[in-house]
Amino acid sequence: MALAWLAWAGPALPAPLTCPDPTFTVTADDPAIATRACMAAGHAQSTLGTCGVTIDRPVAIEIRDTLSTENCLGLYHCGEDRIEVLTPSALSHHVKDGPFAALDRAAYWASIIVHEIAHAAYDTVKCPFSACVGTAEYFAYTTQIASLPEAEQRSFERATAIEGKVSRDRFSAVVAMMAPGRFAGLAWAHLNQRPDRCAYLRLILDGRIFFDSEHP
Repeated sequence: MALAWLAWAGPALPAPLTCPDPTFTVTADDPAIATRACMAAGHAQSTLGTCGVTIDRPVAIEIRDTLSTENCLGLYHCGEDRIEVLTPSALSHHVKDGPFAALDRAAYWASIIVHEIAHAAYDTVKCPFSACVGTAEYFAYTTQIASLPEAEQRSFERATAIEGKVSRDRFSAVVAMMAPGRFAGLAWAHLNQRPDRCAYLRLILDGRIFFDSEHP
């Protein structure tokens, strides 16, 4: 679920469906999948809204059999407000192991859309470094997991088996890219160790907390 920095055209898709929340439009070959994506987008707004965060600019979601970046399940194109997500059938061929493999496939697919919409929310934060991938992924993964049904959250926690205090120095862009499941588990455990989860996420969106740094 890495951020995409370069635009990619890809195969043509049908005309977009405007979701019940008109902030989002979805293009997909299958109308039923487009409807499911709209439901996931609405749930993303609800999850973010729990912490007082709302996306009020148009975001386009495209459901595809293949993505422009290999091995990614979803992509947010920075500065474009455009999201690509694999179809549910294509997703099933990619999830083989790791903590997310324990999740119900339908719930996991919807949560990927939430993850990418969280990237859209974070895209407005001014990064003081060359990139803030670690911070963006922390925000996106914790929002994604928060959007899951409670039973799926518990399943994810059992699969990650994070014990003890998690320190901020466990997070970086390298860990997010090389071990995303581990990163997600650590991020979720770390957030749940904060006295106020929403207040902490708001500090991230206000640009007052970063897990990244400038490398020499």
